Amino acid sequence: MPLEIERKYRFSDFAVLRTRLREARAEYRGRDFEENVVLDTPERDLRKGEILLRLRIVGQSSVLCLKKPPQESSLADRYKVYDEIETRVADSERMQEIFRHLGYELAFRYEKLRETWRLDRVTICLDHLPIGRYVELEGDEESIPGAVEILGLQGCPSTNMNYHQLNKSYRREQGLEDDDSFVFSPREKQRLIERLGK
Repeated sequence: MPLEIERKYRFSDFAVLRTRLREARAEYRGRDFEENVVLDTPERDLRKGEILLRLRIVGQSSVLCLKKPPQESSLADRYKVYDEIETRVADSERMQEIFRHLGYELAFRYEKLRETWRLDRVTICLDHLPIGRYVELEGDEESIPGAVEILGLQGCPSTNMNYHQLNKSYRREQGLEDDDSFVFSPREKQRLIERLGK
């Protein structure tokens, strides 16, 4: 099972990062608006076991993903580390219906505009979410620190929390009502989708 190793950095000036990425000859891999549907039992058994069952929908394409903590990892104090299984899904609505019949339900939803780059062995995602802008670096223990230096992220706030945890933290800091879902307003979502074509 592939091991996902990543860390997130709070950095809002994506224009600066794009310049640095181009200077480093990083490969631009595109930009997409993502809708993520997280499934769980009514008792939230998966969350209690730190397991994520997610359906990621990008336009007409969907990917089903299962993430779970590895049996052991010395990296968990510095990075978000998961065993990860992914597979493409032909029909996201039918897949959700299958899971409903198996006893799973919608636990929460979240959305993001994601721009992806590749620099050597590191995938760099510029993520615009309703809770802010983050740079997500995914790679291996040896390559991530080099990407951090190239991008000038050394002094930026960083975390190994997932976006669900960051949403919880954001809502507490802002004095907002607790809500597991974090999605854009319909107007903002439309604006972001329109930007994809430009």
